Amino acid sequence: MTNDTLPEDILELDQELLFDGEAGGSEAFPIEPDVLLLDTPAPIMGPVMTIAITPPRGSQKMPEPSFGPAEGDNAEPRVASLPESDEEVMPAGHLDELLRVARESADAFGADEARSRKSLYATLAGAYDLSVAVMQDPRGYARLLDQAELKMQDRAPMTPILKLVFGADYDKTRLTEYAAVLTYGHRKLVPPGHFVQFLLHAEGGLKGIIALERLLRNGETGEAAPRSEPRAAVARRLREIEGRSLDAFGPGEGEFTLVIARRGADGSIAALAEVPRDVALLERAARRVFAEQQAHKD
Repeated sequence: MTNDTLPEDILELDQELLFDGEAGGSEAFPIEPDVLLLDTPAPIMGPVMTIAITPPRGSQKMPEPSFGPAEGDNAEPRVASLPESDEEVMPAGHLDELLRVARESADAFGADEARSRKSLYATLAGAYDLSVAVMQDPRGYARLLDQAELKMQDRAPMTPILKLVFGADYDKTRLTEYAAVLTYGHRKLVPPGHFVQFLLHAEGGLKGIIALERLLRNGETGEAAPRSEPRAAVARRLREIEGRSLDAFGPGEGEFTLVIARRGADGSIAALAEVPRDVALLERAARRVFAEQQAHKD
């Protein structure tokens, strides 16, 4: 009954073991030819040889153990749940550490003259991880906001988080755009630690995510989607204005000005009119230009 494939000090028994008292015990004589009856347990005496017991030859492989419900395939699976307690479930200092990491990324992004996509994505990923963590630790989040003298915003829940990371005085247009990016990540249930990869594989990059989130948000609130062309009446009146070169405009007030132009079918640009001076309108247009330039760099 020895097996040449086993070490010399291993004795293999290819027969089933049956102890006295099992399945009839000693009354089971004569027993099956593949059953070895151990009638009297032998005392343990040295030297002891290890015995390897294997299934009878030709038998099928033993089934793998199952850790699923014993009631059947349709049984309700067991799921983990958060503890039923008002205490914070996040480790002490966890939010502070996440905020510190996100702020370091934001500082690196601000110091990066090229404002690389890599540093921006790392900063947004840190902000996203923080936004996930604060949902599990509302008390800790309230403490961070209180320390920064910020308030929660029900209509824009991601904005306070971004202000914690980038600073309360950061450009509002960019904060709104980044908030749309974080909101879309929550919409897609991106797990913490995977936000950079999510951004890298997003169709259209940040601009694509922002545009898609705005469309989804407008659909949820019933707002009309942003128009891509001016209203027909406005377009008709603009077409009635004769185009001219920029040199035709005389000296005006201020260093900067806004000009409405028309693009022809051949791609040429013809200036139509100078917009009456409006500093607020000029600044809004300038921020749009800055955002577009930054998006191209990203």
